[in-house]
Amino acid sequence: MAIERIDAIEAHDKMNDGIPYVDVRTHMEFEMGHPKGSYHIPFGIPDPSSGMMMLNPEFVSVIKAHFPPEKTLMLGCKAGGRSAHAAQLLAQEGYTDLIDVGPGWSGGPDSTGQFAPGWHACELPVSEGDGGDRSFESLRK
Repeated sequence: MAIERIDAIEAHDKMNDGIPYVDVRTHMEFEMGHPKGSYHIPFGIPDPSSGMMMLNPEFVSVIKAHFPPEKTLMLGCKAGGRSAHAAQLLAQEGYTDLIDVGPGWSGGPDSTGQFAPGWHACELPVSEGDGGDRSFESLRK
């Protein structure tokens, strides 16, 4: 399955059309600023024993609890690496309509491999804090 890769402006337009944006960055990154209206489900979390990043063991289960496999989902991170890996993992789990917001928050490669500005640089709507009912803590309950 091919995973579509779009830029931040396209992601904003799709959010306005009702397509959910799942921010897969860490808790700290998300709280410092995230696309307004996005959901926070981190792909990676710090390993309690080493402090090194590891796959969030709840990532897939929390996604499945809130979004059916046929639902279109956009995934974004800082610059496209984690969101691409998260999309691949969800595709293996049966999700069929996934979109990777390649430039993410800070900027990164677009679908042609050229640098594209991220959400923040495009001056799109931003929120700070944990995201309220769209925070990872709320979604995992």
